[in-house]
Amino acid sequence: MSFITYAQNFEDVILWRALGYIRNGFYIDVGANDPVEHSVTKAFYDAGWSGINIEPLPAFHEIFERQRPRDINLAVAAGAADGEVTLFDVPAVNGWASSDAEVAAGHRAHGYQVAELRLPQLSLSTICAQHVHGEVHFLKIDVEGFEGEVLRGMDFQRWRPWVLVIEATMPNSRVTNHQGWESLVTSQQYEFAYFDGLNRYYVAAEHRALGAVMALQPNVFDDFIPWQLARASEGATLQEAARQAESDAHAFTREQLRAASATLQDEQALHALTRAALHGAYGAHEVLHQALLEAQAATATTREQQQQDRRALDAARAALSEEYAAHAATRHAQQQDRLALDATHGALNAEHAAHALTRVALENEYTAHAATRTAHQDDERASAHGTDHRREYIDAVNTLTAEAQRRHVELEQMLAAASAYAHKLETDWLSTSTWALSLERQVLEMRNNRYWRLTAPLRTVGASGVKGLADAVRAWQGRTVTWLVSRERLRRLILPRLAQMPWLSARVSRAVNQMRCTPPPPPPHARQTDVPPQLINLPASARQVLADLRRITLSKKP
Repeated sequence: MSFITYAQNFEDVILWRALGYIRNGFYIDVGANDPVEHSVTKAFYDAGWSGINIEPLPAFHEIFERQRPRDINLAVAAGAADGEVTLFDVPAVNGWASSDAEVAAGHRAHGYQVAELRLPQLSLSTICAQHVHGEVHFLKIDVEGFEGEVLRGMDFQRWRPWVLVIEATMPNSRVTNHQGWESLVTSQQYEFAYFDGLNRYYVAAEHRALGAVMALQPNVFDDFIPWQLARASEGATLQEAARQAESDAHAFTREQLRAASATLQDEQALHALTRAALHGAYGAHEVLHQALLEAQAATATTREQQQQDRRALDAARAALSEEYAAHAATRHAQQQDRLALDATHGALNAEHAAHALTRVALENEYTAHAATRTAHQDDERASAHGTDHRREYIDAVNTLTAEAQRRHVELEQMLAAASAYAHKLETDWLSTSTWALSLERQVLEMRNNRYWRLTAPLRTVGASGVKGLADAVRAWQGRTVTWLVSRERLRRLILPRLAQMPWLSARVSRAVNQMRCTPPPPPPHARQTDVPPQLINLPASARQVLADLRRITLSKKP
C-alpha cells in the first residue's frame, strides 16, 4: 500500500524511509499548526505513533484536541526560557505566525495585517521534563525564524532525539538562515544529513547510520502519493461504488416491485379470507356475548343461592345458640332435680330410720306377745278350762303380729326400690353433667378456633349437599352445559363453529356424554343423632346439632 504524505515538502517521506520500521514511536512537533494540512506527523499518527504538538494559536489547539486524542497538545510557545512571549500572527496566511518581531515587520512591509498575542512560553527542556518518558525519535521545529530561541531552551545532553528536522530559510523565501543557530546543534554531537530546500536534517551521532538513508530526495522508490490525490482517488472509488450501489438498488427495486405485485394478489386473497373470518368471528362474538349474558344471569342466580345458603347458615347458628340456651336450661333443671333428689334421699333416709324404729318396736311387741303367749300357755296348763275372753285376746295378738310382719316386708321392699331409683337418678345426673360440661368446653374451644372460622365457607358448601368445592364447581359446570345444550338457538349457532374445529368438537362431545352417563349424586344420608338418652325429649333439630358436634369432637381425638 502506498505511503500517504501530508507534509508540505515531503518531510514525512524522508522520515518514514528512515524510521518507518519503528512501532509506536514518539515525536515532538514545535509549530505544529494544523493536524492534517502540511502536517509532518499525521502519517506517523495514523501508523500508531504519538507525541507532543506545540501550537500556541488557540484555534489550532482546539482542532488538535479533537483530532489527536492520543497526543499531548500544548497551547504554548516554545522559547529559550519559561515565561510569556508576544506572538505575531498573520490571519490571512496559515502558518506565518512567529515570535520574531523582524519577521512580523517584513509581513507588514508586504501589506499583510499582523495581530499581536501575549501567550505563555515554555522551554523544550521544561516540556520534556513534564511529558517525555522514553525515546524521542524525531524533533521537528518550524517557528518562522524563531528556531534559534527554541534550540537554546533544549537540553540535548538529557534528551536525545534521533533525528532533527529544522526549517532553515527565511519565511516565504529561499534564503537560508541556519548560520545563526546550527552551532547549537552540531556542538551537541548531531551531524548534518540532508537539506531539502526548506529544512535541514540532522542525525544524532549514536544513530549516524540513519544519515545515509536520509541522503536522497523523495523518489519513486518511496512509493508515496500526496494525501490530496489519495482523497481524490478515494472519492472516485466512492463515486463508482455509489453508481454500482444505485444500479443494484434499481435492480433490487424492480425485483421488489415484481414481488410486491405477487404479494398484493396474495394480500387481496388473504383480505377476502380475513373478511370471511371476521364475519364468522362477529357471529361467534354475538353467540359468546349472549352466552356471557346468560352466564352472568346464572352467576347472579348462584350468588343468590350462596346468599340463601349464608342465611341458612346464620339460621343454623341461631338455632345452635338457642339449643345452647336450652342446654343451659337443662343443666339448671338437672341441678333442681339434683336438689329434689337430695331431698328425696333425705326423706328416704328418715323413713328408713323410722322403719328401723318401727321394726324394733314390733320386735319388742313380738317378744312381749311371745312372753304373753307363754304365760297363757302356762295358765292353760295350770287351768285346763280357760275362759273364752282370754282365747279371743290371744287370737287378736296373733293377727296383729302377722299384720306387723307383712307391713315390715312392704316397707323393706319400698326402701329397696327408693334406694335403687335414687342411685339411678344420681348416676344419670352425673353422666349428663359430665357430657354437658365436656360438650360446652369443646363448643367454646371450637368456636374460638381459627381453623373453625377459616373453614366456614367449606362448611357452607358441605351444608349444601355437595361434597367439597371441586364437586360444587363440577356441579355448576354440569348445570351450565346442560342449560346451553337445552337452548336450540345456541346449539344452531355453536355447532357449525365447533364443526370447524374438530378437536374442540370432540372434547365437548366427550364432556357432554360423560355428564349424561354420570348418575346423579345420591342424596345425603340422614345423620343419626348421638346424644345421651336423658336428652331424648329435646327437639329433633337440637338433638341433630348436639350429635353433629359430638361426632366432630370424637373425630378429632386420636
